[in-house]
Amino acid sequence: MDSEDIMRSSPELENGTAAPPTQIPARKRKHKPGRKALLDIRKYQRSSDKPVIPKQPFKRLTMELMHKYNPTLRLASDAADALREMSEQVMTQNFAMAQTFAVDLGHRSTIGLKDFRVAANILHCPERYGPAGIANGTLNTIVA
Repeated sequence: MDSEDIMRSSPELENGTAAPPTQIPARKRKHKPGRKALLDIRKYQRSSDKPVIPKQPFKRLTMELMHKYNPTLRLASDAADALREMSEQVMTQNFAMAQTFAVDLGHRSTIGLKDFRVAANILHCPERYGPAGIANGTLNTIVA
């Protein structure tokens, strides 16, 4: 539909002049399920300098937890940044391990609670579930 068709189809006002042409609103683009999540993942993977956890909310949470146990404690800003970066790294590691277990053991593409439990068991008990333990088949007893 070109601009002449819009002009011709626009209603006339009471005094006989034509009303301004009306624009047809553009359709909102719909994504398939999961497409937006994949776009967000790629965006965060490209930008390594941008923190995943916002600084101020994390610092407030840290201070709240510290004051719960000892109100006299203080936290330097460098220490808070280091703690936030380490938290992001641990979370990323846990999600990566859970994703690996979901794909390899469960033949699924969606992470479940069971995958996080397996990852936590392996991360917190490396002497029990080290590389030799996984090769010997003890990992199957955790999943079951």
